[in-house]
Amino acid sequence: MMPAPASGMQVDQKFRDLILEQAWRPAYSRSTDLADSIMTAIVLAPFAQAATRFIDLGRLRVQECERVKALRTELSKCGAHVEEILDSL
Repeated sequence: MMPAPASGMQVDQKFRDLILEQAWRPAYSRSTDLADSIMTAIVLAPFAQAATRFIDLGRLRVQECERVKALRTELSKCGAHVEEILDSL
């Protein structure tokens, strides 16, 4: 497997570190921390040691479906405690 680029140019590079190091932070922004990979991080968040907040999710509301609501609804069905406040989960 090739190593991840070290340029820092891609926001989603941080996702690899999150998964490998299991070092969850209290909050992640779709704008500055995890772009396209933020939905995967949201789905994994219930398995983290502490609550995690995901912010700047407005763009997810206008794509193929209203993804913020869909993530909240489906994770809640699985027993996760998810709060939707404005453009954050």
